[in-house]
Amino acid sequence: MPTVTGFPHPPFRRVIGPVVLLAVAFLAGCSSGTGADTSPTTATQPRASTPTVPPTQAPTTSAQAAAKAAILAGYRAYWDDVIAVGATADWQSPRLAAHATGQALAETRTFLQQLKAMGEVARGTVKVDAKVLSLSGSRAVVYDCNSTSNFLAYDAKTGELRDKSSGRSNGKTVVMERHGGTWKLAQVIATEPGRCTK
Repeated sequence: MPTVTGFPHPPFRRVIGPVVLLAVAFLAGCSSGTGADTSPTTATQPRASTPTVPPTQAPTTSAQAAAKAAILAGYRAYWDDVIAVGATADWQSPRLAAHATGQALAETRTFLQQLKAMGEVARGTVKVDAKVLSLSGSRAVVYDCNSTSNFLAYDAKTGELRDKSSGRSNGKTVVMERHGGTWKLAQVIATEPGRCTK
């Protein structure tokens, strides 16, 4: 079984361990009055018109929620891609680039290439329990209490299990980047083996 440093780590004991709506507020008010008496009429001076001030543009709560949902959807889609491609260990599959980029994409391909060279494939499921820690423009930081303990290595020809489940979860802090309209896994900042602290 290949050992891969960085992300995603191998899926086995050494594994894969990866609009903004505008708030518009305005206040408007006006008043007028007229009156008459026996004294001479005094003309009221016209009031200077108040220039229109553009509404402040700020993300609403619903917009932030929508953005975070899109980020997490992209992160989960990355793992869906890894699971699908892991079934054949096709490290050159274009699907891997659908939700991964940069360092994360390179390390995922390297892991699968090594797996392929050993005559193995990866099968099973990955537990994802992720949340967005921060969001700034096209970059977001995500924390995932992730478990690949059920995503194991099998002999590609015989189907024999060549792995053993650790049964543990690992905390991962990762960077997601938006490319076009798609959020992609770009980098793993930190990994907490066997524990989740956030």
